[in-house]
Amino acid sequence: MIALATWKYTEYSRRTLDEFKNQREFLIKSSKEKYELERRALCKRLLYEINENEVILKYLFVFFNSKPDSFPKIWDYFEKRKYRNLFKDNIYKIFIESNIDFKNNKIFENLYYLYSYLEDIQHHMDFVMSKDKTLKLSVLELFLVSILNPIRESLQKIKDLYELFKEETGYNHKESNYYEEKQTEIKFLEIQEF
Repeated sequence: MIALATWKYTEYSRRTLDEFKNQREFLIKSSKEKYELERRALCKRLLYEINENEVILKYLFVFFNSKPDSFPKIWDYFEKRKYRNLFKDNIYKIFIESNIDFKNNKIFENLYYLYSYLEDIQHHMDFVMSKDKTLKLSVLELFLVSILNPIRESLQKIKDLYELFKEETGYNHKESNYYEEKQTEIKFLEIQEF
């Protein structure tokens, strides 16, 4: 009787431990899958935001590269476009506060520099949109030189980020319909006269 009871208890314990082990493995697997899905979704949303900022940067680059000859010309340009805070950074803020981790640290580095450049450009734009009547033509030339560089740098960081995200997550944003639409908009913009 004791041997039978011991055998039954041992068998029951083994099955219970196997069930616990299976449950634990299932929870680990589902938790990992959930993390991967969240990570991929957040990266995609971030790439859409970056793409929107890329279009704004191209608009700015084409306009400022055309060398506007007066501040009123710049003011008119931005008033027609209902200038406010130009750049989008909602997903970026969520991204840096998340627990998302990457093998490639260049993603974080490039994102940091990109958003630093965007802040720098925004400060330049806030300055010019203050519509200070004392701004001289020589200041305009300095302004154009100082704003074109961070715009160029931002566009390069965006180009690098598309490739880094593709390597890291396997998602190629350049193959999306949204990216194609935005590129068409950019190509149309580049042939416009200012």
